[in-house]
Amino acid sequence: MNYADDIWQIFYLVNSIKKIKNLNKIYVISKYEKTLLLDAIKQYFPNKLGKFIQVRGYYVLNNKTKIKLMFLSNLFNSFMCSILYFFVKLKKYDLIKNLYFAHFPNHWDISNSKYKILGNYSKENFFLISILRNNSNLFNNFNNFFLSLKLKKINAIFLESFLNPIEILGIYFSSLKIKKDKKIKYLLKQIGLDFAFEEISLNYKYLEYTRNKTLRKSLKKICLKYKFKKIIYPFFEFLDGKILSSFFNQKVIKTYSLQHAYLPKHLFSRFFDSAEILYNSSNQLFLPKHILLEQTKHIQNFYKLKKIKKKCVGAMRYSNLNIINSKKTNNYLLLMDLHNKDYLIDQINNFFPENIRFYVRPHPLYKKHFEKLSLNKNVFFDNELSVRSSIKKNNIGKVITTNYTSSFIDILNSNLVITILNVKNFMRDDKELKKYFPVINSLAELNLKNFSNSNNKLSNFISYYGNTSITKFKKYIN
Repeated sequence: MNYADDIWQIFYLVNSIKKIKNLNKIYVISKYEKTLLLDAIKQYFPNKLGKFIQVRGYYVLNNKTKIKLMFLSNLFNSFMCSILYFFVKLKKYDLIKNLYFAHFPNHWDISNSKYKILGNYSKENFFLISILRNNSNLFNNFNNFFLSLKLKKINAIFLESFLNPIEILGIYFSSLKIKKDKKIKYLLKQIGLDFAFEEISLNYKYLEYTRNKTLRKSLKKICLKYKFKKIIYPFFEFLDGKILSSFFNQKVIKTYSLQHAYLPKHLFSRFFDSAEILYNSSNQLFLPKHILLEQTKHIQNFYKLKKIKKKCVGAMRYSNLNIINSKKTNNYLLLMDLHNKDYLIDQINNFFPENIRFYVRPHPLYKKHFEKLSLNKNVFFDNELSVRSSIKKNNIGKVITTNYTSSFIDILNSNLVITILNVKNFMRDDKELKKYFPVINSLAELNLKNFSNSNNKLSNFISYYGNTSITKFKKYIN
């Protein structure tokens, strides 16, 4: 399971409650009585549970129904892809030196056919592209097939083209025969997750098994058809990355994994600690043999992984971080992150700027939803293609952010005043950000406070970037 799962959030919440002294009663307020949270409270605090308080709200599907609908969606999209690729003649390749695995369209600049994680180095490489996978249990829509046709002048094979419709149906229907494993229940109990046994079993049966089986079977066919010495991929800490590591390590193909984004401290456990746990267990095959990092100081976080080679190559994805000389204006730009949409929308709706022009740039995944919202006076929707173009067009002098994002790194090399909007979330740790930037607890404070500077030193966040990073990467890989 990924750390993003709700199960882990409940796990941390339960352990936080355990630390409360003189606890008398726990009251659960929810729309539904059958929830994982309530199951966990009943299990760990049976004598502390007070009255369940049910509130009205819109009907939401229960997790069991959601999982089964996701199963059907994945089956449909996988099946459609297998049909489309069955009728499409793809380009044939004879020799592949290094193979780069990439999701699509995530992290792609489609107009320039460039894989952003590799920056300007992307067009020199050979890709294995998945148009359905996205580090989520729910696959992308098969319409990505048509979008992928816009990629020009790149050397690529497509993961979904290696399984035919009969094979897809066979894998998905075989998953329906899987039964609950009591050994799993025992292991979950050892780590305090047994309250989620039913959901984890359903998740594996309908989602994880089919995702893993289709990936492994496709990779097996690829290795029979093509010969290559190295596989390079991001996301080694996610499930797809673990399967890639395991599969190619067993094939004695060299495995390299790239850090794909900046690492705030609240993600350290997913990136560093989970790798250490795997390394100390009997599952080292699920880790790459080489890990390429963006900051030199992070090498020490892997010091216990003696058999794995670590190298800082920086961030190739930042090919243009030229200095931004912004004007000293009272125009603000809010960079919304992925995980705090509802909180930020509530902040925006309750913010009435005084002598301020306030521009809002939503995360790409919910940009269309945000376009439908009605904004207050002096609050504007930012629809520019890039953060830099927005800063120039809207005369932005100050930027508000809640966390590390690619857009955040993009504006560091500037004289902008960067301010952190504090989000009260126990899964988040913004202490490092607060070392360098002023902090506010609500947007309303912008009417009362006027910050004049921030410490926008790029080296605090990445060691190398652009061509320097590409040179270091190429030297290490080759």
